[in-house]
Amino acid sequence: MITVPKSVLAYHTQPDVETAVDLLLASKKDTIPAALKWHEVSAFYRATLAARQTPVEFALFLETVWRAVWPVEPPLWKPCDASHPARPDLSIKISTVWEERCFSRRYEYGDYSLELSVGLWSAEELQLGILLYDKSETMLLTEALMPGWVRSMEFDTVWTPETVITLGDQISATAFTRWTEQAWEAVRAAIVVDA
Repeated sequence: MITVPKSVLAYHTQPDVETAVDLLLASKKDTIPAALKWHEVSAFYRATLAARQTPVEFALFLETVWRAVWPVEPPLWKPCDASHPARPDLSIKISTVWEERCFSRRYEYGDYSLELSVGLWSAEELQLGILLYDKSETMLLTEALMPGWVRSMEFDTVWTPETVITLGDQISATAFTRWTEQAWEAVRAAIVVDA
């Protein structure tokens, strides 16, 4: 079982917390609300701490889920360096993981690139994503190879359904087991077809 950090759970299940965190993080300066009263200062400090803590715990949580659902590096595939992930949106910077709402790792094998992701957009949308393409950037995974998965219109990543796991105090990564097995089979099949 993976414990969901309280800040992440509150952010995704309590709209007022989400709004407060987003407002406090949107300010790039240390601004003080104009209407702040002296008796509200300690609450303001606690809210600011919680807002700054949430993205860190969010990134840590997604990385933990990623390691649980993609526990074995694909054989023969070379991982990209953590400091040079091939594209800016794959960066492990906390700000990037928070902005993208996704933690990803990229691997390369010959002329192929593989990206394995975990994304969290709401309490009902903890999803796995996978993207496989060749040197000409042709996307090789189709919905036909991966029934039940959904291709993102914004990106070419294929995602699990939104309803595999709902956030609670803890989650079980085993809910994704059949999806990761299907993903590996699809990767093998796509490379054989492409070869």
